Amino acid sequence: MTIKYRLFLVTLIASISIVGLLLLRQPSQSFAQQNFPRSTRYPACGCYVCGLLLSVNFPNKAQNCAGILATDACPVELAKMTVGTRKAFCKQLRERSNKASLDECLILKGACESEDAPTEGGSNCENPTPWTDRSRPCSDVQTPKTEVKQSVISVSICGATVFRFKSDTTDRTFLDAQRAAINDLVLERVGNKVCCDRFRDRDATCDPRTDFDCDGKNNQTDVIAGRGGTYPDFNMGYTRTAGAPIDPFPAGLDPNAPDFRPENTGRNSKGVGECPCKWELIKGDMNCARDPTQQHTYTATWRCPSTRAEVFTTKYFSGSTPCSSKSAKAARSMGFELNAFWALAIDSSKSG
Repeated sequence: MTIKYRLFLVTLIASISIVGLLLLRQPSQSFAQQNFPRSTRYPACGCYVCGLLLSVNFPNKAQNCAGILATDACPVELAKMTVGTRKAFCKQLRERSNKASLDECLILKGACESEDAPTEGGSNCENPTPWTDRSRPCSDVQTPKTEVKQSVISVSICGATVFRFKSDTTDRTFLDAQRAAINDLVLERVGNKVCCDRFRDRDATCDPRTDFDCDGKNNQTDVIAGRGGTYPDFNMGYTRTAGAPIDPFPAGLDPNAPDFRPENTGRNSKGVGECPCKWELIKGDMNCARDPTQQHTYTATWRCPSTRAEVFTTKYFSGSTPCSSKSAKAARSMGFELNAFWALAIDSSKSG
């Protein structure tokens, strides 16, 4: 064996030993408690005004701020300000905007005039749930999971347990039925794709591990209680205006589909942009085609509570699928509510 070959072997063994030591020193991962890193993004310093390449700094800007927000993204920051701060900031925005007016920039006009009061119809601004918004790119997408261990049914999303329910029965058949009902309800409300990147973002508007739908209620108390058990009342990523003329969704319509929800349409619409609140569904109209060669349509009207901007989205269905506008209107007039539907289904499964 030559000296050169011996040196090669010694070097190779030493390298393998160093790599092995480094791997052994890595901390073990625990799935019982997840510590998500905080975002390293710096807050913006201000907003661009309407129609001009001029900006106004936030009165309460952070010392480590960086960059200026686009006009469409400004309402999100305005919603975080106190009424007095927002008034002063909006006065500067108006003075420096094109023609000293916000009339050409409805998104800022609505945000500045809304103050902190509810919008027309008594609607409030609920924080959005960006982890359910499928219209933006996401590198880690997961499906909610529901499982049974002994008599405890739990729902986990992105590796975190967001809901637990201890059943009063030990019957495995009934436990499986409860688990299936909870799983179906969660997928109906949340969808089968949750963005874990945004779920784990500690700078988000709320912590989804304890308040998944950002409605201010803890997941464990935000429930539907029926004779068949207790079920998580996770709202969708938008709200519905009470008493609004909304036709029931037809079979096959995914209410969380990015081409049905309003977020992407709002971003791509002039003068609309991001909504700092959950969007409101204020109207839903089912129109059936008159012959099978045409398509059925479901048109949804959405409103941003803080800016009052409105957008429309439309879903199309094959003319050969069953459709009845009359039955849709009848169901709406009878006060069709998703919560009532699920409560009835749960109670029926118990009595059956």
